[in-house]
Amino acid sequence: MTKKISAVLLILIAVSCDSITDNESKAIDDILEFYGGACKYSVGVVESTDDKEDKRYFEIELTNSVALTRYADKPEWTTSNLAYRFYKHLNLEERQVYSHIRGTLLLDNGDKIKHDYSIEELEVVDRKMKIVSDVIEMIKQKKFDDLKSYLNPENIFTYNKDDVINDLKNYESKSGKILEFRLFAFKYTSANTKPILSIFGVMVRDVQYTEVKISINPKSEKTEIMAVKYDW
Repeated sequence: MTKKISAVLLILIAVSCDSITDNESKAIDDILEFYGGACKYSVGVVESTDDKEDKRYFEIELTNSVALTRYADKPEWTTSNLAYRFYKHLNLEERQVYSHIRGTLLLDNGDKIKHDYSIEELEVVDRKMKIVSDVIEMIKQKKFDDLKSYLNPENIFTYNKDDVINDLKNYESKSGKILEFRLFAFKYTSANTKPILSIFGVMVRDVQYTEVKISINPKSEKTEIMAVKYDW
């Protein structure tokens, strides 16, 4: 099957939202609030030469943000967060409009870095974020026994559950109250042919911030995680 991609530019200035839905406008505002800088967006159409319906994608381009320098060695962190922050604001009907969301970074030297995230991938992330929220809440409420029941290394991660829980207890006893969790990135990888979805975020506290990485099997229907680790 032969395909070609044609970009259909809708609008360039993120603060002008007449050509997009209210939810899409809120998504762009959320991105700008989180990253600062400037944001352009457009819609692309993947035209099919067969009888299948053309595919549409939404592209968000971030520039003039400190994140481009701070996470220069991890550009896919920023592009993944752009895609998910946009996706999570859409309703079910709006999500069905697009085949994927593209996160694009325009660097100071003029180079562009692009990553595409399918709606299916983003749907999995959105579903697993509910588990992440549960984990953060258990840590916040110091319900460590409940958290222990969530741990399932699946022969991929090597650790003693009691050691993990004790380390968390020791850390939480001196690290201040958790105020909120902020997502920074997600990444799909694999180990021994088993898929892994890693969620990277920060727990904002009244004393300090804590980096946290939560690994989940994206194919599992169970309410569990493969691992939780402070520091990225």
